[in-house]
Amino acid sequence: MNPGLDAEVVIAGAGVSGLALALYLGRRGHSVCLVDKTPAPRDKVCGEGIMPLGLRCLDALGFDARALPGVDFDGIDYLAAHPSPGGPGPLRHALRFPPGVLGRGVRRTRLVSALERAALACPAVRGETDDVRGVERHGGRVVALLGRRARYRAAVLVAADGVHSRLVRWCEAGPWRYGERLALRRHYRLPRQAMPPRVQVGLFGDYDLYLTPVGPDELLATTLAGRAGFLAARRDYDAFLRSGPHGALFAAAEPVSECLQWYHPLFHARRYVAGGVFLVGDAGGGIDPCLGMGMSLALHTAVAAGEAIAAALGDSGAQRGAGTLRDAERAFVRARGRLYLHYHYFGRVFRALAASPRGARALVWTMGRLPRVADRVLAIVADQRPWRSIGARRAAGRFIPEQRVLR
Repeated sequence: MNPGLDAEVVIAGAGVSGLALALYLGRRGHSVCLVDKTPAPRDKVCGEGIMPLGLRCLDALGFDARALPGVDFDGIDYLAAHPSPGGPGPLRHALRFPPGVLGRGVRRTRLVSALERAALACPAVRGETDDVRGVERHGGRVVALLGRRARYRAAVLVAADGVHSRLVRWCEAGPWRYGERLALRRHYRLPRQAMPPRVQVGLFGDYDLYLTPVGPDELLATTLAGRAGFLAARRDYDAFLRSGPHGALFAAAEPVSECLQWYHPLFHARRYVAGGVFLVGDAGGGIDPCLGMGMSLALHTAVAAGEAIAAALGDSGAQRGAGTLRDAERAFVRARGRLYLHYHYFGRVFRALAASPRGARALVWTMGRLPRVADRVLAIVADQRPWRSIGARRAAGRFIPEQRVLR
C-alpha cells in the first residue's frame, strides 16, 4: 500500500452496506478504514425482513444470518381493506417463494452488531469514530475525507452514509427526487400462538402496514405513509394499531422497543460513482420501501462494489493503474444500474396501485385470480429472478401453483 494512504479503502458509514463491504474486502486481505460518527449498533426505522436476495448476498460474504436470533419466512401475506366503511371484509391473499427459498426476519441492531464483529475480526479492517465534515479534491477527484478528528486518504473512497448522505452532496451528485414516505416502527411481544407465520403486508390507501416476525414471540410493526397518514398514526401508535384491521393481533401485544419515526425521501442518484467516490447502499438512491427490499438491496450493492473494488486493487494494493480503477467504477455503475432497472419501475407501479383503497383491493384481488403469476412476480422481486420467468409456460417445480386465499 502507498505509505501516504491511511488504507486501501475508506468507507464513510458503518451501517448494513458499509459493514458488508468492509467484510467482503477485509476477508480478501485489503486494508479498510470504516468511519462513522456513531458507535454501533445504530437503530433506525427498518422493515427488518431480509429477502432471499439478501440472504444470498450474506452467503457470498461468508456470513450466516441464520445463526442470528430471528425467524424464517416462506412468503408474504397481503391484505387490502374495502374502500367503503361497512363494506365487505378485507381481501387477503398469500404469496409464496419458490420451494426451498426462504427469507429471514432479524432485528437490524442484531444484524449490524454481528456484521461489525465479523468485519472488525479481519486484521485488515479497523473502525474510527469520527464525523466526516468535508472532502479534499485533487484533479477533479475526491482524494480524502475530512473528519472532525482526522483526515482519511485512500486509493478508493466509498459513501455508505445512508439516504440522507452528505457525501453525495459534497461530490456534486445531488439526487433526483420523486416523492417521500414517512415511517413509524415499534417491536411488540405477542403470545407465540398469536404470531403470524410470515410477513404480513396491509395495503390501506392512506398507509401501508408491514408486520415482520423477528423472533419466536417478537413482531415488528412498521407503518409507511404520506404526511396525512403519518400524522394520524403518530398520535398514539399503539392505539392506532389496535384500531386497524390487524387490531386483534395487538390486543394482547406488549411494546418492547421505542416508537421510532423516519423521513425517507424517494430518489435516485445522478451518478453511482461521483468524483471517484463509490455510492453504496441508500447513499446511491433506492426504491420505494413498499417492496421491503431495503436491507437486501443494501447488501447487494455492497457485494457489487466489493467485487469491482477487489478486482481493481488486485494483489498489488494501491499500486495499480488508474485505468484499472476506472474499469472498476464502470463495472459498479453497470451492476448498480441493472439493479435499479430491475426494481424501480415495478416499485413505482406497485406504489401507484396501493396508494388508494380501490387500487390496493384490485391488486390483492388480481393476486387471487392469477396466483401462479403473482408467485412468480414475488420471486422476481424478492430473489431477483429474471423478468422473462413471469411468462414461463411451466413452473418446473419452482413455484407453488395452487391458489391460497386466506380466510
